Amino acid sequence: MNRFMISLLVIPMIFCLQAQEPIKTNKKPNSNATFIDKIETKDPEIQKELDKLKKDFINDRDAINRDFEIKKENLKKQKKKEMEELRNEYKKRIKSLKKKHPQKINSNKKVKPLDKKNSDFEDPRKSDNNTPLKESKNKRKPLKPKK
Repeated sequence: MNRFMISLLVIPMIFCLQAQEPIKTNKKPNSNATFIDKIETKDPEIQKELDKLKKDFINDRDAINRDFEIKKENLKKQKKKEMEELRNEYKKRIKSLKKKHPQKINSNKKVKPLDKKNSDFEDPRKSDNNTPLKESKNKRKPLKPKK
């Protein structure tokens, strides 16, 4: 019984200790970190050249990234245009097929629901025929003539 009680106390403590450890993230602390940062030297002139190379590398890398972003945007626009053309082409094909076989092809169009608040007619689910209500809700008031 004592072992059981001790285990009930020790197990939650172990989990609490593990929960206090910092969570490791895979994010890079510096987005401009490069492979050039790993090169170390004690000579100040060589360090200046390394810094210049690093700066040039970062500028070239950013230019390449900008160029590819522009290309990516152009490709997205091109894809959208081609998809619209394809859609229109197939709509024409379907239309010609419907002309050939009008009785055999039914298109399922969505019916908009009734606006029950502003309706001049009774709800067709409650009535067999769709007749106007006795008092119209949408009666307009006549305009007053200008003086």
